[in-house]
Amino acid sequence: MSKPIQVRGLQSRVWPNVLRAVGILVLIGAAWVLVMTKAKAAGVLLGAAGAVLLAVNEIVTRVKYFRRRWVIDNGSGFTVIDMLGEQPYRDNQVTDLLLEIKDVYSAGVLKALVRRLVVWIEGRPDPVEMVNRLPAGTDDPLLGLIQRLWKDLGDRCRDRLERGGALEGDGWTLTRQALSVHDKAGPREVRIGELAEVGVFSGNLCVWKRDVDQPIIKISPSGRNVPILQSLLADWLKQQAQTVQAAPTPRAVPPSANGRELRPSALGRVLFERRKHTPRVLLIVLAVLGLILGTILLARRDLRGVGVVAVGLAVAAGVGVFFAPASVFQCREQGVRQSGLFGAKEVRFDQTQSFTYHAVRMFINGVYSGTSFTLRFQSPAASITYVAQLKNVDDDLEQLRDHVSRVIAARMAGELAQGKPVAWTPNLMFLPEGLSYRPSGFFGRKEPQVLPYNRVRSFDFEKGTFRLWSVDSASPVVQESASAANFFPGFFLLVSMFEPSEGSGEPT
Repeated sequence: MSKPIQVRGLQSRVWPNVLRAVGILVLIGAAWVLVMTKAKAAGVLLGAAGAVLLAVNEIVTRVKYFRRRWVIDNGSGFTVIDMLGEQPYRDNQVTDLLLEIKDVYSAGVLKALVRRLVVWIEGRPDPVEMVNRLPAGTDDPLLGLIQRLWKDLGDRCRDRLERGGALEGDGWTLTRQALSVHDKAGPREVRIGELAEVGVFSGNLCVWKRDVDQPIIKISPSGRNVPILQSLLADWLKQQAQTVQAAPTPRAVPPSANGRELRPSALGRVLFERRKHTPRVLLIVLAVLGLILGTILLARRDLRGVGVVAVGLAVAAGVGVFFAPASVFQCREQGVRQSGLFGAKEVRFDQTQSFTYHAVRMFINGVYSGTSFTLRFQSPAASITYVAQLKNVDDDLEQLRDHVSRVIAARMAGELAQGKPVAWTPNLMFLPEGLSYRPSGFFGRKEPQVLPYNRVRSFDFEKGTFRLWSVDSASPVVQESASAANFFPGFFLLVSMFEPSEGSGEPT
């Protein structure tokens, strides 16, 4: 039997003790005021404040103390220990599950995860909530229990659906025939045979319908039973793809990588998009400045003509605000697309020659103000640059970075297998016999040297700098910025040459 894991209630007594000490100091100060001064009213008020602080702190502490809860994983069930005593439950008594994970950042760096698991149990009137704050890089003590409960409930839901039953969540219902949703956008239904894709993007579980680029349904992944919904839909889509591939009728459209048809759109479905209203903001600024300048000039008789022109331009800019298109960056199945005031550009993943990903944490007067992200895609036909400033990491952008890097790395690996030199960054190159690098020198980079691949000892990242050691050196022989052009594709190629334990991870 595993050890009890506390999942609710008072876990640290640091703040209660601090507040208690503050309350006692306030009472001591009140006593000093009453004895040593004539400000009796101030002393009484100060003493009352200290007493209230102690009383509130004690009440809150006692409430948290009595609300404490522990969970024990028994292998085929679990035991809940709280003020009601010990209550054992079997896995098959669980009727619904909700899993929510929130990232906790400090100055743009991931510091911890807050995991919230809510379990609805047959015969229990209230759900069991389990919340833990987990420092980044540590394992969840309830991971085994969580995985087992999801699998057991998922298997039972599959059987229920096959027998004609339904699976329900927050605002949606799934049957073997259709997925029905009731939310702010109104009721919608998608037949299972019309499904085209399912996946998590932009913080939502997205469901696509055939011949529609945009997701038809978006559901919060932290809702009740959503992981089971995603798993069921994915399994049914695989079954549909296998049925289509086994059919003797010829296909009119070539299949995509997952076996389903590509629609006429060259880049496929929209996975996620980011919008900016920069043109509208610029027009608003021009309208305001033009109006102010025009008003000033109209007051002068000799410049009234210029003032009329300025006011006219301000009005035109104001009208343009309602018609100026937003700048839209889209990630699609086969590439990226950027559209705005001056038209649209597209870059396919399989035609991307160079890809650069740059993330810089920004500080103002020592205070973290956000992280600036820059993605640059270069193909023979077009170049797309996307820039955004965010408070924390964007999971969609990181997944896009890794996907594009793997596509380019696979092409680089093919060229290297043919005995061709493959450029990595301006200072690094893959050769058949080893890695060519230009060491750092006092007056800049030195002449290229070649390190055989079997002499590479390890590599890692430190504050956005890639470092690589040879077996003959105690200090890194290669240091390169992760923001260098085409760095990530080459990094993925390097990782593929070694066992996973050779690399210590990805950049932060």
